[in-house]
Amino acid sequence: MATYLSKSALAAHFQINPRTVDLWHSKGLITGYVGDAGVEYSLEAVELAMRMNPFSMRDGRKRGTRGRVIPKPVRAEVVDR
Repeated sequence: MATYLSKSALAAHFQINPRTVDLWHSKGLITGYVGDAGVEYSLEAVELAMRMNPFSMRDGRKRGTRGRVIPKPVRAEVVDR
């Protein structure tokens, strides 16, 4: 199951400024998910994005408008009747 972190927790995990997370999101490099504590980010998806975009993800100084916020994926449970 995926691990979802808030912006501040994600920034602390990667030892970056929380504003950098905002900039990655605004550039469309990472996707935000609607969670209990506001916008959350999938740790696994951010790690994959960092591997795929090593030069874009090292600094977040450029801004754009491609960031998205979508509902979290819901894991369905099978109920036997």
